[in-house]
Amino acid sequence: MWRMVGAGAQFVVGIDPMQLFLCQFEAVRKLLGGDQRAHLLPLGIEQLPELAAFDTVFSMGVLYHRRSPLDHLYQLKNQLVREGELVLETLVVEGDRHQVLVPGDRYAQMRNVYFIPSTEALKGWLEKCGFVDVKVADVCVTSLEEQRRTGWMTSESLADFLDPDDPTKTREGYPRRAAPCWWRESRNAVGKPCMARPCRVDYRQKSAMSPFRLERWIGNINRP
Repeated sequence: MWRMVGAGAQFVVGIDPMQLFLCQFEAVRKLLGGDQRAHLLPLGIEQLPELAAFDTVFSMGVLYHRRSPLDHLYQLKNQLVREGELVLETLVVEGDRHQVLVPGDRYAQMRNVYFIPSTEALKGWLEKCGFVDVKVADVCVTSLEEQRRTGWMTSESLADFLDPDDPTKTREGYPRRAAPCWWRESRNAVGKPCMARPCRVDYRQKSAMSPFRLERWIGNINRP
């Protein structure tokens, strides 16, 4: 979120129900001099009204943790203004538009992984929810360099979740950390964040919340 502010965003709102992350965010804000261009709300997306107020919405590594992925896509869409953009990062598997992995009890030792679609299936989900200009900008396997133990994170990491005899598979025998996939609005240059633009027809009945009303709403949420 602070990177978004640094890149020129006028107003950034994040959500996460974990109180620990809220405390960490506020600590960083204090170190940065109390910058009020970014806010973190201790909420889940299910608790947000349909704001239709944001130019760009990011969902990073969340979709495969949702019991109902289509509902999650609709919830994201309902936060966007007309012509808004969705940046979606999630796990994918190889296959056609009908291929979706439904793991058993665990996937790479994670219990809360429900659906991992192929890129084509994910495009179909997005189009079904009314998104247009859906593009895959990149597909890559998560590396052991990206996810590893450090002095700040000493517990188990990706290397501990892979098959010791076949690192292309998880310990459960599934494809390794099925590659993240981002979506991009077609008019943007290669290398930009992947985005999908919502269909205009779905937003003609919505009136976006003004920045002033949005800031007042956030102020009420954060009020003790």
